[in-house]
Amino acid sequence: ATSGMSRYIYLKVDFPAFIVSAVALLAVSLAARKGGDFAWLERIPVGLVAFCTLVMSMIGTHAVYLGYAFSPDEWMPRLQAEIFAQGALAGNVPPEWREYGRAMYHGFAHYDPETGAVASSYRPGMAALIALFDLAGLGLYVSAFMTAGSVLLTASLARALWADSRSA
Repeated sequence: ATSGMSRYIYLKVDFPAFIVSAVALLAVSLAARKGGDFAWLERIPVGLVAFCTLVMSMIGTHAVYLGYAFSPDEWMPRLQAEIFAQGALAGNVPPEWREYGRAMYHGFAHYDPETGAVASSYRPGMAALIALFDLAGLGLYVSAFMTAGSVLLTASLARALWADSRSA
């Protein structure tokens, strides 16, 4: 029931990832049912898992998404990050383009046709992170770093909740 870019992402990204995840879950479930020994998992450093997550996410940014922002969730913060990088809270559309401003910017952007001011009203915190990471040339990878950080945070919470369990 999808079309266009949504269909492409579903067929090329979401569905294959679902299949890989389902096969992995099935394999782990079968191994657990047969009394499989998972003690080796306790020896894998959490930092290594986070690092592998970061690397895979960075590779996916290029191999899967080709570095493009496909949705307003992605390109509106990038627009605002570019505005922040110029030291401003709002961008400025030149007078000769102002009559087209509403057509050029998504509904998530505030646009004033009289002054030419344009700013994203969507995910300003993400835009600030992108602008900050852009200082080091890593703005494209903010989500990859956040994903790797979530691995470390999850491990930290698991250890806090189950302090007696080495496998937590």
